[in-house]
Amino acid sequence: MKTRTLVPTLSIILVALFFGISLAAGNPTQDLQSGIQKKDSEKVKKAVGELVLQNDGKACSVLLNSLTPPPETGIYWAILEGLSRMSNSDAISKLASYIISNKSKD
Repeated sequence: MKTRTLVPTLSIILVALFFGISLAAGNPTQDLQSGIQKKDSEKVKKAVGELVLQNDGKACSVLLNSLTPPPETGIYWAILEGLSRMSNSDAISKLASYIISNKSKD
């Protein structure tokens, strides 16, 4: 009788733990925008770090889009630092395209 209730109970606990962890992880895109709006450089740095760990074209686009209009100086450099840490080929391609398309015409 005890083993009958043990398995479902453990299953419920594991599922709750899994969803609790995934909900606590947050959304780095929203965290970045929120940090920029609130001028919270620590929140921005944390979100940039999470996007760098994501290391894909979508994360690169989020960082590039956050540069326009330019946020305050400390936040701007935190975003640029994150972009410099991207190593995924899709992300590097997006970054190169962004640089070329925004190059001033001399």
